[in-house]
Amino acid sequence: MAVPARQKPRIGVSGLVFNKNTIANIESRQIAAESAIHRVIMRRFFTVVSNTCLSIDGIDPKSLYEISRLNKTTLLVDDTLRKHGINVSDITDDVALYRFRTVTMNNRSLRHSHGISHLMRAAAVPHVFLKGPMQQLALYGTAYQKPSGDVDLLVASQDYGRSIRLLTDAGFKSPDTPINHWTDTFLGERHLTHEDQLTVVDIHHRVQQAGSPAPLHLNEFLANTVMAKQPEGPIPVLSMTYLTLLTAIGVVKAFFNHEPCVGNICDLHAALVAQTPSQATRLMQAADHQGLLPVLAFADQMRRSVFDPIRGLDLPDPLPEIDTGQMLSMVQTPWVVKTGWPRRREVLWRLCGKSPVRYTSEAGWAAASALCLKTAGLIEARRAAAQAKTA
Repeated sequence: MAVPARQKPRIGVSGLVFNKNTIANIESRQIAAESAIHRVIMRRFFTVVSNTCLSIDGIDPKSLYEISRLNKTTLLVDDTLRKHGINVSDITDDVALYRFRTVTMNNRSLRHSHGISHLMRAAAVPHVFLKGPMQQLALYGTAYQKPSGDVDLLVASQDYGRSIRLLTDAGFKSPDTPINHWTDTFLGERHLTHEDQLTVVDIHHRVQQAGSPAPLHLNEFLANTVMAKQPEGPIPVLSMTYLTLLTAIGVVKAFFNHEPCVGNICDLHAALVAQTPSQATRLMQAADHQGLLPVLAFADQMRRSVFDPIRGLDLPDPLPEIDTGQMLSMVQTPWVVKTGWPRRREVLWRLCGKSPVRYTSEAGWAAASALCLKTAGLIEARRAAAQAKTA
């Protein structure tokens, strides 16, 4: 069975923004009860032994499935319900197809990751794989907990152009468009599609979008790697410290873009609860060194809308005016939150540690991104119009 190509997301001011077309099946529904039980199920997923019952009586299974699908927690929900002996016949087929597609996509991602890693090693290009099935393996003990259709790869900025050429020579394609020039510069990545039309490689030379604080020493993400053993051979992935930092960055990015992100929050929770005391110390030191302590703190504030506080992780809330209930809605069902979102510039100010110098730099970069994106869009619109006239 072929996996449908992913829908192209809408591009917003600061980066790739959640496509609201994906909430068409649920946007008009009353989902308060389903949202509440979804949070309960996420908490139960991380409970090794539960002495209490879990009931979903009165819950609309289709709405619960849509919430989980949008948050990329469908298999976490299904695994938890199975653990409690609950079978929801109304969504059995949907979940089975979702699981099949997850295994199919993640196997494809793993296969391409090994091929790309071999290609990069042969060309002596330092690289590390981000997110994806290998991260899931580190966090959950399985590479198939969430669907991952893309292969995300980080290289140094000086190797970025050469890496793109290596991939295009290997059968990946990326048209030379104004939008690509914008993503190269401001998102710090290029999307390349394999000739099978099913695999997308996102090659990065940055790990943060314009409008949110960037790490101060990106080269250390490449330096802090471990070799993950696989039957086809080892591939480089981030150490647990830098995996946690990258996950925190992703959680905050989702907040900026108003994306459902409980799946990302589960990743962050899994990474944090797995830390030994010495690893937790290294995490704090690395976050401070990278200028990301406020980012980690805000990601943890978001995490605590779903899960309990973690002993020893005592970081002040960067946005204490957002209470736990409101934050839960923002991270789980952001489409229902019509008011109360903080201004981007205020969030950026807090995440820059209220440093005028850093804030001015990051805000200027975001403004330049918005201007260049608008220009790129105009150029592509004119090009499309010209092509239509000659067709």
